[in-house]
Amino acid sequence: MGFDRSILSRYREGKCSREEQILVESWFNKFTDDTPFEKEQFLKHLDSLDARFYQGETKNIYTLKIVFGLVAAVLISMTIGWYIFQYRSPSNVNKVLESYAGVQSLNSSIVLENNEELKLEEIIAGDTIHFQGWSITKLGSGEIKYILDSKPLAPVYHTMRTREGATANLRLADGSHVWLNANSELRYPVFFNADSRDVYLEGEGYFEVEALEEREEAIPFIVHGQKHTITVLGTRFNANFNDSVIALLSGKVGVSKTEQFQVDAGKYLYTLHPNEVFMNDKVFRSPSITDYIDWQQGYFNLNNQTLSEFSAKIASWYVINIVVDQRIVDLPLFGRVSHDKNLKEVMELLATVLPITYRYEKDKLLIVPKE
Repeated sequence: MGFDRSILSRYREGKCSREEQILVESWFNKFTDDTPFEKEQFLKHLDSLDARFYQGETKNIYTLKIVFGLVAAVLISMTIGWYIFQYRSPSNVNKVLESYAGVQSLNSSIVLENNEELKLEEIIAGDTIHFQGWSITKLGSGEIKYILDSKPLAPVYHTMRTREGATANLRLADGSHVWLNANSELRYPVFFNADSRDVYLEGEGYFEVEALEEREEAIPFIVHGQKHTITVLGTRFNANFNDSVIALLSGKVGVSKTEQFQVDAGKYLYTLHPNEVFMNDKVFRSPSITDYIDWQQGYFNLNNQTLSEFSAKIASWYVINIVVDQRIVDLPLFGRVSHDKNLKEVMELLATVLPITYRYEKDKLLIVPKE
């Protein structure tokens, strides 16, 4: 015989008897939304429920069907209460945010041509890993450098990959230096051809490109992205292909639509000069160009940032969905925050200087005005 759980539907629809209503509500009132449920507590209340049902032959005796229906109702109430306790109480919100760590060096690697993955953290500074015709070494600064013994007969491509909370830096075969921001990938050849230097970027990278010449002609360095392609002769620039933002610190670069890019065409959508930024298909001059490489320096820049803009930045770094109440999206920020801080520390700092509070619900961090 199945359990009669229709009492739950009748209670919700207001159709249960007065006795059933009083019994259900008295049970629910014993559990609060902000209290965690313990096994012993549940058993104690279950015993009290048993006593109510079996008080003697002179009182109403309910069937076991209703007993189990009420137990099911309590279990549902317990589940809802546990969820609210876990995700709304301040102590548990902080525990969740603490799990979003700052710098995570284990989250960077190199994928070789055979898809073998080398974890950068497992390569000790000073170590050299030898392969046929070339080697990988890790310098004391953490930089990965390639050493060529002989050029392979066919091109060999590797991919440097970073995940949440991790950055990495690489010295390419031509001497150019590349830093990758979190959640980014750079595909590059172990050696370059004599007439071109092509790499492929997803996410964000900062480049310091060596100027090279072949037969008195400059060899271009080309960074390919999904939407834009950058042609370089020798320069320092940041390419954020997540948001299609390119910032030039020195030298000169040409920006093209990837779908329209042609090697040696010499025609670019825009040409950037030092301290200029390409954003939203426009070019403007920045008074503080180094703000665009804050991540490469190991911190989040807050100057001239709104709460909405900064939230998008940390959402990408920690890989978390952040929703900012529309009433506070334009709150201004100043200063800087180290990448070493976990998300709890960052949010506590923001709540100290801004009239905001926050909570964690359904895998989202909600930032709202402080009442």
